Amino acid sequence: MTNNQNIIAVSTPVVERVNPREVVIGDNIRTDAHPSEPFIESVRANGVLIPVSAYRDSEGTVIVVDGQMRTLAAIAAELADMPALIGGSRDETGRIIEQWVANETRVAMSEGDRFEAVQQMSLLGVPATEISRRMGVTKEHVAQVKKAAKVGVTRESVNEQDAYDLADLAILVQFQDDPEATAFLTQYRTTGAGLARRVEAWQEKQADDALLDQARGEWEAKGATFTRADYGDRRPQPGELTYRNGNPLPSNPEQLVTMPGVEFDLRVDARRVKGEDGTYSTQKYVRVLPVVSDAAKNGYMRRVTTEEGTLLDAEQAKAKRRELREQRTAWAEAENARRTYIGQLAAAKMAPKGHEAILATATTRLHWRHLGEVASKFPGVDGYKLGQEGAGRRTTAARRLAVATVMALMQWESSTGLHTMERPGDTDKAMMRALIGTGYEASAVERAIL
Repeated sequence: MTNNQNIIAVSTPVVERVNPREVVIGDNIRTDAHPSEPFIESVRANGVLIPVSAYRDSEGTVIVVDGQMRTLAAIAAELADMPALIGGSRDETGRIIEQWVANETRVAMSEGDRFEAVQQMSLLGVPATEISRRMGVTKEHVAQVKKAAKVGVTRESVNEQDAYDLADLAILVQFQDDPEATAFLTQYRTTGAGLARRVEAWQEKQADDALLDQARGEWEAKGATFTRADYGDRRPQPGELTYRNGNPLPSNPEQLVTMPGVEFDLRVDARRVKGEDGTYSTQKYVRVLPVVSDAAKNGYMRRVTTEEGTLLDAEQAKAKRRELREQRTAWAEAENARRTYIGQLAAAKMAPKGHEAILATATTRLHWRHLGEVASKFPGVDGYKLGQEGAGRRTTAARRLAVATVMALMQWESSTGLHTMERPGDTDKAMMRALIGTGYEASAVERAIL
């Protein structure tokens, strides 16, 4: 009966907080052990995480069976207390410690606690196989803990960055004193290979920033003013401008640096460079992009040239722009007349003369659009009715040919605009010739595109 009562008592061990200076270390524990300084510092910072194994003798004194180094480290760290797993006897306590650690302590511990516990046991010199068995972790995990702790990973960092494994934390801890780097690396919470790429991107960014800072210092010493010319910036570059007398601005940034209104946008770029051995490598450099603010205010004007490429001065450019405005007005007027003419052809019973050229050009070059959308641009034309008539059974062959011709003309005409006058394509030229061949009286500005 007594034995049964003793078994029941020790089957439920109790964890108590005990004063490390008041316990007695059992006879079977080494008496020449000296905890290392790193282990003492770990215990001072985090406490004793794995309870020592102990029992109470007949006088109530706590006898430590397993945990001499933890006890000595707790004393050296001046801890007020430490956890002790109190069993019924020396033998019973040793028998149940592993089961308790596996089933109770492991569940109660945070990931950071588990990390520090493995690290403490490693510092004690406990083999990885034994740590694995007692802590319920793999030997690979033990190796990762030792590697991570070596580069500075702590229990706190494990708990704070719970989305990362130890391999990731071993990388992140190298940047723990740099808030900007940490924010960059953890921005997308990438792990594994993704985190490694973020590290590479950060290192590349640091190198780029250093290169950019050096260039900014050099140009600043020359008197440069800096700006940021993002996509969509409408400020012209010096090559797009001339002085008011028509002379071009210099292209060399060294000459532009002190000119009024000129600002520099510095960007890190990359180029392929051929080495002496014939192989190519990527080389980073700082690209200098000058832009001009308030061009007119600073005495510049937009570059204007003749068809032969001759630069014009301010008066000549003014005359050129006036001529261009007149041409655009004339084109708009001609466009109205042209569309009215084509609309009138839509009512004809027969195809106009020269229809063969129109159809040949249209069927080979034009992208056909929806007829209703196209016809809306022509006065008096009902696109739906025209389409029905062209496909109707009672429509004569001549009328079908007329409809097809007009549809081809409308398809082309609906795609024209000022760009046709300024940059006519081969199709535009061919269709204009064909239209004139029907009897259309083209204006001078229309004939100019031929």
